[in-house]
Amino acid sequence: MPSSQSQENKSADYGCMCFLTLTNLTEDDWCRLEEQRLSPLNISVHATDLEVRRTLLCNSMAPDIRLQLRRLSEIGIEVQAQIVVCPNVNDGPVLDASIGELLTHQNVRN
Repeated sequence: MPSSQSQENKSADYGCMCFLTLTNLTEDDWCRLEEQRLSPLNISVHATDLEVRRTLLCNSMAPDIRLQLRRLSEIGIEVQAQIVVCPNVNDGPVLDASIGELLTHQNVRN
């Protein structure tokens, strides 16, 4: 069984790989992001198509990620984006569109 020290070192070696979906941010959270300049943020996009993203997140109230990326750009927050591809859900044309839209945001770094 690994010691807690070795687990801490392992975490430090890989850095924080936590990704946010931005589905539950309040206005206070947005103000804190701007005030604290929490950048870059790791964002799990899933898809830029709103209905596909809501389906993948099982959240019919999930906000439009495109608007959120624009807002992050306006407050100077860089984004490292990920898309986990689910066959027959967000691959093919949905994936192509998501990548194309992400490329239009100057604050999206990868």
